[in-house]
Amino acid sequence: MKLLVDKRRFPLNPELFLRRAGFALIRDRQNNAFSFVRRLSTGFYPRFHLYLDDLGAKIALNLHLDQKKASYDGSARHSGEYDGDLVVQEMARLEALLLPDSVESVNGSLLTKMGHGGYDEEEEPGKKPNFWQRLFS
Repeated sequence: MKLLVDKRRFPLNPELFLRRAGFALIRDRQNNAFSFVRRLSTGFYPRFHLYLDDLGAKIALNLHLDQKKASYDGSARHSGEYDGDLVVQEMARLEALLLPDSVESVNGSLLTKMGHGGYDEEEEPGKKPNFWQRLFS
């Protein structure tokens, strides 16, 4: 599944954005190409596999789900899913983490959107401030 995104919608550079979204950078030793993966379990597979292509004013996110490692020696083919429910959900998750189309109307922080909580959450009445709230207040 492919998604074209305007570069201005990335809150950070695309590589750092993907790392904060849970993806790790990997290098294919055969053709020296870089891509990103996000594991779904403790093993190497299944995993989301994402290629990032710079197209000038836009970035192409090309995502698929690797089900297993290549079955045959010397072959790069594997059991990949390019448009299933999990792929659609993951692409929707990534798109939700991007800035809105109108960059000027950004409300809230990237950390909060990514589920890290933090400094711009409202304090509940009667609740003691946590370490970070005390540190930055």
